[in-house]
Amino acid sequence: MSALGVVVASVSAQTPNPVCIATKCGTEVAKCMANSMCRSAMGCIAKCGGSNQSCTFQCTCDFETPVYDNLAFCMFNKNDCMGTKTGFDTWKMCRSNVKPLATYRGAALTQDVARKLLERGKDRGDWIVTKGLSAAYDCLDCQMNYWLKNSKNNGLQYVADFKVHKSNGSTRYNQGNYQALEFPG
Repeated sequence: MSALGVVVASVSAQTPNPVCIATKCGTEVAKCMANSMCRSAMGCIAKCGGSNQSCTFQCTCDFETPVYDNLAFCMFNKNDCMGTKTGFDTWKMCRSNVKPLATYRGAALTQDVARKLLERGKDRGDWIVTKGLSAAYDCLDCQMNYWLKNSKNNGLQYVADFKVHKSNGSTRYNQGNYQALEFPG
């Protein structure tokens, strides 16, 4: 699982909890510091100033490795050392201008209706990204996103395939794979 999307979406959201990182992700931090690519990623991100999403995204693209992914997963997902689960609201910047849909084609927009829209009425709904909330992530070329049914928990899995441009001029493809939603059975 790539931590890329989580890191980019959360870079300006909260302040890291150093005690949490040291006590719950100490092994991952040690492995990162022993890995030159992961060290380079962390050094690059430190120069981004804490709120420059595009800079953080570029650092992640340039230096991402499984060691970096494991550290980011530990800090953001497994232990919430970054405070993103409790305080990050992706719609905060849009809330005054955009209200959530209450209806779709004249009927109530329920979870079931929303799920069918995402899946496009099939087991998999394919989407091409045109514009979203992230100035860095939304501009990736060759981006394809899709939603899959997760039969284990009645949820949806969100997969994003995209091309990233590294600072050295090379490119690579990346995939983010996320458990997105769970619906009551």
